Amino acid sequence: MKKNRSQIFVALLVVAMSTFLTVSAFAADEKMVVEVDGSKIVNYSDVVPINYVHGDDFLGRWEDAEFDNTPTIYPNAIQPQSSSLLFSMTATNVQDFLVTGSNKEFSRGSLSKGYLKITGNLTNSYSSDAFVRIGGCWYDSSSNEFVRDGYSELTADGSYISESISKNSFVPDMMLRGFIKNISGVGSVSGTLHFYNSSN
Repeated sequence: MKKNRSQIFVALLVVAMSTFLTVSAFAADEKMVVEVDGSKIVNYSDVVPINYVHGDDFLGRWEDAEFDNTPTIYPNAIQPQSSSLLFSMTATNVQDFLVTGSNKEFSRGSLSKGYLKITGNLTNSYSSDAFVRIGGCWYDSSSNEFVRDGYSELTADGSYISESISKNSFVPDMMLRGFIKNISGVGSVSGTLHFYNSSN
C-alpha cells in the first residue's frame, strides 16, 4: 500500500510540474497590450524650467512682445520746466508685456537732467492690487530677449503715477525703450504713461 501511495504521489507531482511548465511557456509567448491614458502624459517642457540668458531681468522675447507705436500724447497738465517730454506710451488690455516701438527710444545720454521721470496712470482689469513694472529696457538680439534696466514696481490701481529713476540705473551706450510688464499674471493692463528727461 505504501508503494502505491508513493507511486500516486510521484505521478501527481509529475502532472503538476508538466502543467506548470506548459502554462509558463505559453505565458512567455504571449504579449501583453496595455492601454495608455494619454491625458496622464506630462509635457517635458512643463517640467523643466526655461532658462533665460538674462535671468530675472528677462521681460519677454521679441515675438511675444506687444509694441506701442501710438502717437505721443501730451499730458493735460502743464509740463514742469525742470523736465522735457521724451514720449508717451498707451497700454490697451496688455496681458503680459508692452514695449515702445523704435520711434520711441531714449539713452542714458539723453537723460541730461539726471532722471527718467514716468507719470500717468494704469489700471488692471482684474484687481487694483495687481502689480506692474514700468521703466526702460533694451533688446539683446543675440538671445532675442528684452532686458529690463532701470524700473519701478507698483500696483495698477488707477491712481496717479509719478516715478523717478536715476540715469545711472541705465546701461550706457544702449538705446532703451519704455515698457510695461504685467507681473501679477492676472487681468490686463490699460492706461497711458509719459516719459520725461527730468531733474527730479
